[in-house]
Amino acid sequence: MIRPSWHVYVGSDRVREDACAGWDCVYGSLSGGAGLALGWERWLPGFAYGFADLDTGVGAPFRDAYRLQAGASLGALLTPLSAWRVQLEAGYLYPFLGVAPPDSFDDGGDDGVNFRLHGATSVSLTHDLELRVEATKLRGAFDGTLSLRWYR
Repeated sequence: MIRPSWHVYVGSDRVREDACAGWDCVYGSLSGGAGLALGWERWLPGFAYGFADLDTGVGAPFRDAYRLQAGASLGALLTPLSAWRVQLEAGYLYPFLGVAPPDSFDDGGDDGVNFRLHGATSVSLTHDLELRVEATKLRGAFDGTLSLRWYR
């Protein structure tokens, strides 16, 4: 079954370039997208999704103290077992305001193209407790997270 879907993120992040260090790399972020999700239950429960995304950033790392990007993301969330979930996602954002357009896909500088790969897996330990491992590759940088999440 195909259904409308959306996502929103409000928080802070940091630019990923090696030349940037310290608090000057941190910026405020508001991003989100709207799209469609296709669910299935037959072989491996889960769903696939696609979004048209918009990302805003405000802070010192950007020329004129802001950045606006647009792009798309595709992904899937699978549930191999009732307590185990796996997510894979790829996304692309093109900076079109607040930074100069990238000269090439291999630029790697602060105005480079944002192609992101993300993977996560989580295990429900109890009804309110989840152990989660995430990995993200973005413009040459790799971030990994291990978290214990408590839901109330």
